[in-house]
Amino acid sequence: MDEIGKKILEELEIKEYVRVEIGSDLIRLADPDQGGGLMKRIGELRRKLSLEFGFLIRPVRVVDHLGIGPNEYAIHLHDNIEARGAVDPLRLIAMEWGGKNANRLPGAHVKEPVYGWDSVWIEPAERDQAKKLGYLVVEPDAVISTHLMQVLRAQAYRLIGYEETYQILWSLWKTHPRLVDALVPESLTLVQVRDVLCTLLQEQISIRPILTIAETLVAYAQTSQDTQYLAAAVRKALLLRVSLHELEPEEKHRKLMVLDEKLETMLLLVAKSGLPESDNRELITGFIEAFLAAVSRMQQKGLPCLLVVGLELKDWLTRLVERLKQDAQVLSYDTLLGTQGFEIAETLRVEGMEWL
Repeated sequence: MDEIGKKILEELEIKEYVRVEIGSDLIRLADPDQGGGLMKRIGELRRKLSLEFGFLIRPVRVVDHLGIGPNEYAIHLHDNIEARGAVDPLRLIAMEWGGKNANRLPGAHVKEPVYGWDSVWIEPAERDQAKKLGYLVVEPDAVISTHLMQVLRAQAYRLIGYEETYQILWSLWKTHPRLVDALVPESLTLVQVRDVLCTLLQEQISIRPILTIAETLVAYAQTSQDTQYLAAAVRKALLLRVSLHELEPEEKHRKLMVLDEKLETMLLLVAKSGLPESDNRELITGFIEAFLAAVSRMQQKGLPCLLVVGLELKDWLTRLVERLKQDAQVLSYDTLLGTQGFEIAETLRVEGMEWL
């Protein structure tokens, strides 16, 4: 095969999941021999987020690109640009975090590319002065790695494919072979398990407790194969992982209201459909009745009324609950996972509703 043919085949090969393109002047940041720390920072970031998310993030490729400005960078995910910015490789960026600084440093003022803070590029010798004035000072390679972290956190659900799902289950099989055999293929397909994991990651819920996730999926897959239903079951199982006997006595009053898996899935379908409430009057009326009854019981016990739902349902349900003029709050599971001291006190159900 000629050289042109080889280059075409290389272009047609499956691309890496994540790629950072840098301009010519930023190459020094990715070259350890020139004192660049970008590759080390990205390696540490990959390890940190892999542990945080619960699966191994594929290597991040850093390449120089003549199609962008010499001081610019672009972060690609599945070959689509997700973020871009510009840094000065020879200077430090001083950021005015926490509000305007009365004693502003001289120089060209810019917007920091990650969070949009007012900033100024300074010489390394000005670092101490900037810190004394209350600026947050960071290196240019730290700006790029922080921007990358922001993108990966927001798009974690797009990073897990079938290969990652297989590796997760293979690792679990080494210690719990019967559980994995009961999960795939006896209960669910690999595609369905991957879809549940994606749903959790999209809601910023770590899939690191894979044992709890797998056990829950095996238990609830006998009832329904719907992945939204299964994700709702997993959310609650993860929330209850902390056993109450480990809590301090004063923490045991923090009780929650949740939706039955079937009800949550049906409400999510309604919320996503965009149809008027009048088209789903029976379901919404049933929810309101169950909700008001649960609120009444919680208030009689002197408990705060906290309803926890999936992230995709939170905003829609918040608007509905606000119209009921009740002293109640709607939270999403991701705001509670990782904390301790919660117990499900009320599970809202609507009897007699046909499964959609």
